[in-house]
Amino acid sequence: MPNAMTRTAVPGIYRRGSSYTYVVSLGRDPKTGRRRQRWVGGFRTIAEARAARAAEASAPQKNGSELRGEPTLSSFVEESWLPAQAVRVRPGTLNLYRINWERVKPRLGAVPLRAIEPLALQALYGELLERGGRGGRPLGGRSVQIVHAFVHRCLGDAVRRGMLEKNPASLADRPSARRPEIRAWSPEQIGRFLEFTNTHRLAPLWRLVAMTGLRRGEALGLYWSDVDLDQARIAVRRSLVLVGNRPVLGEPKSVRGRRTIDLDPETTAQLRRWRGRVLSELGPASLGGEDGAAPVFVGAEGAALHPANVSRTFAGLVAGTGLPTIGLHGLRHSHATAMLASGISPKIAQERLGHFSVTLTLDTYSHALPGMQREAAVTVASLVDRSTKLAKSNHTW
Repeated sequence: MPNAMTRTAVPGIYRRGSSYTYVVSLGRDPKTGRRRQRWVGGFRTIAEARAARAAEASAPQKNGSELRGEPTLSSFVEESWLPAQAVRVRPGTLNLYRINWERVKPRLGAVPLRAIEPLALQALYGELLERGGRGGRPLGGRSVQIVHAFVHRCLGDAVRRGMLEKNPASLADRPSARRPEIRAWSPEQIGRFLEFTNTHRLAPLWRLVAMTGLRRGEALGLYWSDVDLDQARIAVRRSLVLVGNRPVLGEPKSVRGRRTIDLDPETTAQLRRWRGRVLSELGPASLGGEDGAAPVFVGAEGAALHPANVSRTFAGLVAGTGLPTIGLHGLRHSHATAMLASGISPKIAQERLGHFSVTLTLDTYSHALPGMQREAAVTVASLVDRSTKLAKSNHTW
């Protein structure tokens, strides 16, 4: 019996924390003679666990001999679906698919494709929430939602190919998760950090991210050909992402990710000084020649910067400032929050951030909106009252 489980009044159903698990006997291993069991957990009530167990027991036709030899989820995903995605999506997205598949495979990989039921997916999500992380730790709700989206897409493609009649993931409840807290600095805190790091070699990088909201990969994927110092703007055309631990240059995160971003005068000046420093340290070849086909941000020896090392360097600098702890992506959040809080149009914010839609921008940074709503209420009321002189009239009721 797994650790920390207690028996309930219903035989074969156990409680672990706030959820319930049922156990299925698989007989004895023909080689070792040991008893085999399968534990299915994550149910909110005993009734749900009993219903899932009953549904499994009442569906022998989907686990019976007529499905033997049919494609399993593993054979479909590994032999067909993932190879097809390799030519359709960015390397980083493909890597994320593989990570999610490794979470699903041990639990459902051997199941025939047509035998996958919504309740089995519910049990998968429950188990991941309980012990799907590293070392058997719980996996976060948002991560389990991403697993659900991955499974839904896989099985949806199986439906489209005629291998399934309907998508069982459409009938499974989407795991719930609280929206992750956005950690961001105020403009004053951004200024303190930039002042603290103004002599650091990568000071222009920190300034660029803080003043444009670039993603880490977008900043490190920036080439000199993308930088127009005379017009004070940059073009985002590529992104340096990690596949495993290997940096890979690919497309921006979305179609909207390809964009042009205007720069403020100080950021432009810092990039100009950085260009001069790189030129003096490493020579003309470091700027990529006439084509400018060389990364803007490189190490002292001219090597490309590893994204993980850049994040670690940033974290070490933050620790020395006494400011609230944020990651490098927090500078992007800080830029976005500052834009919305200062009254800049959400549409402009969306374009600078490269979000797919303005709705995503507003949903992500809704914490910056209350002050804007109050300001809007006062502004509109003052316009109406001034035009009608309502505020100065004598009310008779």
